[in-house]
Amino acid sequence: GVVGYSSKSTVNKCYNTGDVIGTADRAHIGGVVGNNNMSATASNCYNTGNVSGTGADSCIGGVLGYNWGTGAHCYSIGTVSGDGYLGGVVGSTGNATITNCYYDSTKFSGSSYGVDEYPSDPSIIIAYGKTTIEFATENMATLLNADQENAPWEYLAGNPAPTLKVFNS
Repeated sequence: GVVGYSSKSTVNKCYNTGDVIGTADRAHIGGVVGNNNMSATASNCYNTGNVSGTGADSCIGGVLGYNWGTGAHCYSIGTVSGDGYLGGVVGSTGNATITNCYYDSTKFSGSSYGVDEYPSDPSIIIAYGKTTIEFATENMATLLNADQENAPWEYLAGNPAPTLKVFNS
């Protein structure tokens, strides 16, 4: 991924294209951030690599492995596999927020999140699966840009998914 552990910080406008593999028990393995903790925010990020883990009770997510913060306007189009809690967007979440995030439901048939660790104080999770074909459209950029003033996402014809404008100039 891009960041292993993020605490009280912001990870913004970044991406990962490599595969992320974890082997330790109880690992937090994410395509962008492994552990998004303590009021941290990950926004306008994406992952195109495959995310996997073999350790027992691991949290494995296409964007975030573990989230105790905020994830917004992110996506993953890689596969998610392994042992533990698997989610297309986040492996495990607790008292957290995920909004306007997406994962490729053609490549990962599970849910957007693996487990909500605090059901008595549930996380807010607004994340959706989209097919590989749906990702390769201008409509995906429109969805990711929702409620953002500067519309950081764009779709370039022939790409498998939207990209961030900052990297296309």
